[in-house]
Amino acid sequence: MQPTVTSAPAPRPNPAGLASLIAGAVLLLLGFVRILISQSLPLFLDRLDLSFPQVSIWLQAANVLSALIALVTVVLGVVGLLLPGRRRTAAIIGTTLGAAQLANTAVSLLGGLLIGLVSG
Repeated sequence: MQPTVTSAPAPRPNPAGLASLIAGAVLLLLGFVRILISQSLPLFLDRLDLSFPQVSIWLQAANVLSALIALVTVVLGVVGLLLPGRRRTAAIIGTTLGAAQLANTAVSLLGGLLIGLVSG
């Protein structure tokens, strides 16, 4: 007689984890766009006859938008991690990407604040 092997049920899909992963991918894409814009900023300023203070408000707005998306990403990821019996890989990746972006945004905002205090 063969022993019967009972396997654990397969983990179910995790919609919150998937949403966190997608939001994390959007954060990565926005990060690449921000890098491209910041690298080409001197060219834009010269050709469009703009000053840095005119453009800096848009850069800060992009930081705030990234922070909000990162916060949503982390919350969705944590919800996805707390759901019992669900796959956790997407939630872990999304949470990590969101937390990294939150740290990046905090350093960027604090760096801008320090530069503002030192320069003026």
